[in-house]
Formats: sequence, structure tokens, C-alpha cells
Amino acid sequence: MTASASFAPARAEVMKHEAAGIQFDLPTGWTSAAEGEGVIRVKNADESVEVVLAVAEKATVEEAAQDAAAEVDNYLKDDKVDGEGKEGEFNGLAMWSVSGSGKGKDEGDEWAWDLTIFMVNKPVVVLSWATPETLK
Repeated sequence: MTASASFAPARAEVMKHEAAGIQFDLPTGWTSAAEGEGVIRVKNADESVEVVLAVAEKATVEEAAQDAAAEVDNYLKDDKVDGEGKEGEFNGLAMWSVSGSGKGKDEGDEWAWDLTIFMVNKPVVVLSWATPETLK
């Protein structure tokens, strides 16, 4: 099954994440890099937005969410979750999402994050980071 997510109308290329079975439009000026097996890291030109797409090693959404929470803890301090996680559907795929904020461990700058996990064959994790100014 293939799901498509469009980040913006103007695009430089269509990105395919074969391990996840998804594809999406990469906006003009954005870059992507494979990182390890099954992980793609995408950034906008000024690096105020970063999206990490990965196929989870774990079999359930709950286990994948725990691993992603550890990833957030690696990059942020004083991180907090905004409310409870929510179940839903996107392009016919079951999904779970939660968001929050925190401060960068190195520079102490403010970051907002969003974690969305799609259920395909294995959970597909989409972890997004952005500066609060970018989100406005």
C-alpha cells in the first residue's frame, strides 16, 4: 500500500521511502538524506524544519512511540507533550499522533515537535521538528 503526503505545492522531486511504502512531494529548496537502514531525514533550506521518516523496528504503535519519545529526549530538554495522543486515519492508513515542545540541549532554542505513526506492515514513524516561528 502506498500513501502520499504533500508538504507544499511547489516541488523539486517526489521522494520514495521504499521500506515504508510511502512517497511524498519534496518542496523546492528542501534536502533529504538517507540515514541508516530505513531512515530518511528531510530539511528545509534554513533548517528550521526537519522531518525524520523511519520504519520502526517494533511491531506496535505503542513500542514505536516509546522509541520515538526516547529520540525526542535525546535532542530536547524540558520537553513536554501537549495533551493525549490521538488516533485517526490519513489516506486510508490508521495513524496515531501527538505533539509537544522543548528546548534544544545544545543551544537552548525553542522547538516544537510532532510525532505521527502510521500502521503499514510495520509502524512508520514521522517525527517532525520545527522552530515555533516557522509554525506561525
